[in-house]
Amino acid sequence: QLFMAGGCSLPTAVHAADRAEIRLGDSVLVLGSGPVGLSCVALARLRGAIERTGDGKAVNDEATAARVEKYIVDELTRSETSSLTGPGAGDAKALRIAGNILQIFKPTLACVSLTNADVAHGSYNAYVDVIKRNDQELGRILDAVQQDAGLRDSTSIFVVPEFGRDKNLNLIVLIAGN
Repeated sequence: QLFMAGGCSLPTAVHAADRAEIRLGDSVLVLGSGPVGLSCVALARLRGAIERTGDGKAVNDEATAARVEKYIVDELTRSETSSLTGPGAGDAKALRIAGNILQIFKPTLACVSLTNADVAHGSYNAYVDVIKRNDQELGRILDAVQQDAGLRDSTSIFVVPEFGRDKNLNLIVLIAGN
């Protein structure tokens, strides 16, 4: 049996999945790994953004995983991406790599967790700097998707808030063993 339970994050994810009209074989990029993002991932899988090709082969086989891992390491150590610095550099690198992975490897599902905006708790101006930079990088991804005929009509991108990462919730998760 396959089921999914959720609180307020589930209706948000259902609405996003409905609006995106995800179909079998579509590519989906979820930015955010909180309850809403994870619900979006689960619904995308249920709607056909699966991890197997039409002939039943696993898309995420060991050889592909090794190629992706090597690409990420090279991108973080030997490319222009490695030189990104300043406010939000971690998020900018994650978004740059995610966009490149979409173009190169064409995964059916990709998720990116952005954490640099947490500076909002200490500095509104730093938060705005991070959000502007993230917006620029997300714009690059959107442009790349629109320019790629293989991605243009079959890619959904969800940008969702990440709620639930505070230390008390994580402590509960650790105690529960999940």
